[in-house]
Amino acid sequence: METDLLLWSNVSNDQVFQEFLHACIDEVCGRRGPSYDTFRTSCSWTEDEFSSAARGVRALVRGTGRDDGEVLQLLPDLPASRQKVVLECLEVRRSDISQALRQEQCRISGPALEDFDWKLKWVMGSSSLSALREPLLEVDLHLSEGRGEPGRTKPSVLSLELDCAELNVLVTALEKARDSLKT
Repeated sequence: METDLLLWSNVSNDQVFQEFLHACIDEVCGRRGPSYDTFRTSCSWTEDEFSSAARGVRALVRGTGRDDGEVLQLLPDLPASRQKVVLECLEVRRSDISQALRQEQCRISGPALEDFDWKLKWVMGSSSLSALREPLLEVDLHLSEGRGEPGRTKPSVLSLELDCAELNVLVTALEKARDSLKT
């Protein structure tokens, strides 16, 4: 990380450094990242140094759960003006970064719910009972499983048919999942 910090000091001015940081954050967020051709005239980097500097920014961005004080402790050798630019970029893009890291975690952890459809049925009877009269809920969960790059997902549908007791169990489980995401 220290060599990356020294490389960050080789950027010609704070405006170019800010553009470089935002381009690296864009890459973390699944968009097009920085290109060497764009920054080679304003930075005295070789292509390997450029890659190393971008890797350092991405590593810093992925650990942005830290407060400003912790970020500054990671950047002690960086000039104060550059430290300020880093903090401003992280603050401005905090919601984008957070959302991208959550999506990345979901892609790693398994299928994610994209959408759902439901139908309520009233069952009048069955082959074993002539007068059943029970409501059944049919739920189709549209899932996407993507491991790795955004946009490369495999859609699938999970169909469930639930009576009242089973529906209560499902709702309780979903509420617990939602609560665990909030914390």
